[in-house]
Amino acid sequence: MSSAAYGAADGASAGDGGDALQRKVSSLVFRMTTSVNSYKKGIANLGSNKDDHALRASLKTQRESIAQMAKETSFAVKRLMGTDGGGGEGSAQHARMKCVQDFHAVLKEFQRAQRLAASKSGGGGAFAGAESASSATATDDVDAELAGGGGYRMQEKQSLLQESRRREKEHTEGEMEFNDALIQERERGILEIQQQIGEVNEIFQDLAVLVNEQGSMIDDIEANIVSTASRTKDAQRELSKADASQKAARNRMLCLVVTIAIVLTILLLVLLN
Repeated sequence: MSSAAYGAADGASAGDGGDALQRKVSSLVFRMTTSVNSYKKGIANLGSNKDDHALRASLKTQRESIAQMAKETSFAVKRLMGTDGGGGEGSAQHARMKCVQDFHAVLKEFQRAQRLAASKSGGGGAFAGAESASSATATDDVDAELAGGGGYRMQEKQSLLQESRRREKEHTEGEMEFNDALIQERERGILEIQQQIGEVNEIFQDLAVLVNEQGSMIDDIEANIVSTASRTKDAQRELSKADASQKAARNRMLCLVVTIAIVLTILLLVLLN
């Protein structure tokens, strides 16, 4: 195979790779958009009567999945913009930049959702007072026993009262432990969200550099196109001038030949006479 054929094959392979990467980025961005929308719906339930451990565990899983997709998409975008040295036709460049813009948009939505989740994660939620309700119910039960114990002796009443106080203390301690564990869990969740927000910020910075580089490259491509068009027009003008010069030279040559012919004719006539 000739070197030209090898070059054409390599160019086709690079182009195919760029198309495959572009499709991959588009697919990842679509998946991220769908996941972020689902994540935002879950965040809306924080602090409501639907707020429970299952919801927060689900939100954590979704958040980690989206963050992983963001990293994968960022890597794919860098590879995409690096194919063919970032060059290629203007339409291909603009299609790739559209992928970057779509990725940037869904990242912004994810970051807004993360911040909203962090601000709402400190709320108590409906399930935070479950232990309090349980404790109050237990105390009410003992009070009912005391109220209905008119026939009991004083010692039995005191025993019931002590039992009531002991159970109430246990419930209070259990509630405090539950709340402490809940606070620690939410603090860990907020720290994880903040860490992932930092990771998203790093992706934003990478994208900013990439967009600036590609923007300059596109400007260079457009400048090259304008320059090429300008050189083409100059070449056309030069060709027109050359053609005009050739026509003028032919005309001068024709005039010279006619003049010489006339002079020769006159000389022949003089010699014959």
